[in-house]
Amino acid sequence: MHGAPPFGGAFRLTPRPHSVYPVDMTRILATLLMLIALPALATQVYRWTDEHGQVVFGDEPPRGVAAEPVEIRPPQTFKALPVPKPATPEPASQPPKPKAVAYKTVEILRPAEDEAIRSNNGFLVISFRAEPDLAPEDRFEVVMDGKPVGTTRNTSLALENVDRGTHTVEVRIVDDQGNERAVSQPVTFHLLRHHI
Repeated sequence: MHGAPPFGGAFRLTPRPHSVYPVDMTRILATLLMLIALPALATQVYRWTDEHGQVVFGDEPPRGVAAEPVEIRPPQTFKALPVPKPATPEPASQPPKPKAVAYKTVEILRPAEDEAIRSNNGFLVISFRAEPDLAPEDRFEVVMDGKPVGTTRNTSLALENVDRGTHTVEVRIVDDQGNERAVSQPVTFHLLRHHI
């Protein structure tokens, strides 16, 4: 110590070599944590009345005061409810397929059998009908000269640039898988185009 410091009655410590003060931070931290936790470990609580007539609770009653120990019950605890497993969604069920419609007739309305049609640009409209009406999952397929040329849910199909000559056309009703449900009688017609 080097005499009184200039800032009052406090004194200053002179630093010493490291070997004199071995510091183990783990021990210091553990000691501090135990000191902090000690009040929480106190299990005895007392009850008394102070000089103002107020009831006071504490772990150390003042001297000379009649204090009675208070029995503290352990806190009420509850077991956690089991967490329900998330419900696994049921696989999306396919809506039931509607009953297949039994078609009485499928017929071509236009062109008529053996009709001669003049169309210089080869434009042709084929009209047809089904009885009963087409089911939601079905469609018409138009076949000309043995080859499919288009499908539709309407009752007509327009074709462009049809070659001149004699052609045979038929209309089939097919389901969404392409299975044939009904077929019309074939109609033969003649397309006339001006040729230079």
